[in-house]
Amino acid sequence: MQRAFNAYSPTIVTYPGEQFVWTVNQAELGSAASIHISSTDPNWPLTPKTFDVTPGSNNLATVSNTAAGTEATFTCSPAAPNVSPQTIYVAERCSGSPCNGATVRPGGHIIWTNDSSDVLIVKPDPNNAGYWPLAAPAYAIPPNSWLTLEVDAGALLGKQYGIVVTTADGVNPCDILGQPIIVVQSGGGGVGHKHHG
Repeated sequence: MQRAFNAYSPTIVTYPGEQFVWTVNQAELGSAASIHISSTDPNWPLTPKTFDVTPGSNNLATVSNTAAGTEATFTCSPAAPNVSPQTIYVAERCSGSPCNGATVRPGGHIIWTNDSSDVLIVKPDPNNAGYWPLAAPAYAIPPNSWLTLEVDAGALLGKQYGIVVTTADGVNPCDILGQPIIVVQSGGGGVGHKHHG
């Protein structure tokens, strides 16, 4: 699934090797013909280094394969209204379907994708002991879309949290042996995890 990000987004979370499309709409541009995206940040993870985006131009950006865990600021000309600064974060990896679980460092990002035509609901397993490393008690991932979540910076290394994934009508879409889990570890670059119990 190729993702698209509006050039005026205050925050973008991507992953190493991802190719995404910059977008903008004419109403945002006003009288300008295009928007110029650039950065002087030495951690800038994208090629090419600058982009000129017009409505429908589908400018493709490629994230460096070696940029995991970095962040960089960027600017737009004309400037984004009421958005400053603009930041791009490079997560360790794309976690894929929530059925895969996720491995992530404290303060890191989970990028869950949903390639189905159903909404996917992600909740903590009721058997988890108290603490949950995400901000909300449940998340809905829209059909054929994605959701980016930030893990609490205070999440303890080595902890594992079971998750329950269902469709809106309560069906388990995960045809796996075992339950998907979130594993908190430094690096956070491993594959998704399932608990076999």
